[in-house]
Amino acid sequence: MGKSGGEYEVKDGESVLDVLLASSVDAPYSCRQGICGECIVHVLACEPDHRDDILTKSTGPIEAVEQAEAAWLAALTKGEEAITSLMLEDSRAVHGPVGKIDDRETFAHFTWTPRRHVFAKAEDLSITVRGTTAITSCLLEMHIVFDENLPPFPVQEAVTRMWEETGEGWRLAHLHQAKRIPPG
Repeated sequence: MGKSGGEYEVKDGESVLDVLLASSVDAPYSCRQGICGECIVHVLACEPDHRDDILTKSTGPIEAVEQAEAAWLAALTKGEEAITSLMLEDSRAVHGPVGKIDDRETFAHFTWTPRRHVFAKAEDLSITVRGTTAITSCLLEMHIVFDENLPPFPVQEAVTRMWEETGEGWRLAHLHQAKRIPPG
């Protein structure tokens, strides 16, 4: 492990995540199936055998962008750090009707504070890939807690995202969203 210096042996039939959790390491994860991308880590040495849906070498560009979108939905329910980790440093987010444009940190803070997303789902996802750039559009439904004493409030957005393929996977370069509250 890069920060702690710990070393763990992963045997046949085990996943890295299972070994870390069994060793009481606080490793990030959500779905435990290799779909959401929450458990992605940088490999310091060796060639891992990916038995997941995120980093499988046979994954085509459309499937890889679908997985980036799934990781984005999971990040929306995790917090600012999860959101910024999937965005390029110079990312911009445009809030349609109000004409507001945010940088990465401002967008993540606006998205998570003083509220929190407890549910996010994309419908009618459309993906176009051209080389190392992908454009996606969808209807995004979210349930957001504004006040802990009230039930989550449903919000729907028409969203277009531009993704760039990097050495660390697909990262969000640009986002344009236009809300309609509530969905329907």
